[in-house]
Amino acid sequence: MNNTDFLESVISEELAQVGSCTIEELYEKVPYYSSIQVLSVVDKLTREGSLVFNFLAPSRYLVSLAPGQSMDARPSQPLGPDRTHDAPRQPNKKTER
Repeated sequence: MNNTDFLESVISEELAQVGSCTIEELYEKVPYYSSIQVLSVVDKLTREGSLVFNFLAPSRYLVSLAPGQSMDARPSQPLGPDRTHDAPRQPNKKTER
């Protein structure tokens, strides 16, 4: 699992737990990643239909899982690449391209 895949998972898990939050609150939940990395993943997941990104006011945005999307909720804590409650999954050689 690469860093982007891992961050996608972390963001989805966090949003499953909190429901929705501002983009600034999301940055605080993943302090080991830059705001550019977080915003890039949020953009990707929004374009895929996994997240909803709503305008609240100038420079204020709310992020949430799209309807029908869910993940196991995990305890809230600052999460980063050294997080230990998930072991990285090994790629499946049969499905890799």
